[in-house]
Amino acid sequence: MVRRRKSQPTPAAPEPPDHRAVADLYARFADRVYAYALQRLREPDLAADITSTVFARALAKWSTFEHPDPGEPSTGAVEGWLLTIARNAIIDHVRANRRLTILDVDTYREQLADHGADPANAAVAPDERDQLLQALHQLTPTLQRIVLLRLQGWNGVEIADLLGMSHGAVRTAQHRAYARLREVLAEDSVASPLCLPEPHHV
Repeated sequence: MVRRRKSQPTPAAPEPPDHRAVADLYARFADRVYAYALQRLREPDLAADITSTVFARALAKWSTFEHPDPGEPSTGAVEGWLLTIARNAIIDHVRANRRLTILDVDTYREQLADHGADPANAAVAPDERDQLLQALHQLTPTLQRIVLLRLQGWNGVEIADLLGMSHGAVRTAQHRAYARLREVLAEDSVASPLCLPEPHHV
């Protein structure tokens, strides 16, 4: 005798938040998201655009939002989720709008050779640039990437977001990288303080 399988009930599609919930979400967290974006981008109009993007993405992903507390998600859980979306939106913007995002020394050198000049307009004299790039090989891969991104015009916050590091860790690593480069360049009889000015703004 063949028994029929009981049909499994089709799970109901998760309902998106209603208009009142969306309005409440925006009223509660828009200022926090905007401040987060402004701190990293330094441009009010761009920070406002990012804020709009964050809430559009949040609305689209609301049904997938997971939080540790049963029932309604806590304020901290929602804020953390929105700031994660903001961080990803900022990284997407930075990646889409940078002329160069080269993380390899030899690739960067080839890029300069192809263009005949430094496309990043770095504050390094052309006759010293090759020595600097050669010295970069003495650094760890992470330190190399930080210096290369600096040469391409990235600031510390952007580097931290791109590499998945904290801003403080980037600043510490940058200081260590520049100190080591000065040692290497000094050993090669290069006037390191002149050819490698460490940026003040990070």
